[in-house]
Amino acid sequence: SGAFEQGKFFLTVDQNTNSESLELVCDEIMKNHPEFSNIVICVYSATVPGKELAIGNDDKVNLEDKRKSWLAMYTYNSVEGAYFDDNPTRYLGN
Repeated sequence: SGAFEQGKFFLTVDQNTNSESLELVCDEIMKNHPEFSNIVICVYSATVPGKELAIGNDDKVNLEDKRKSWLAMYTYNSVEGAYFDDNPTRYLGN
């Protein structure tokens, strides 16, 4: 957590999970952790590359697998509120 009371969550889910369901899961995580004033949630597919990304081994995953495996990103802070992006890799490699 630290001085900024930031919580980071790394999830793996079935790759066929729809965007609406992912956002609902992220909202639920945020609501269940009021001890954090800032939250970052990265959602990856439950594939080998997705699991590598979720545990921080991004150097073991090529760019194409990163694009396929990183499904969503959610952030929340009390000033800006919630932000959900179901295409977080659109800028990778640009």
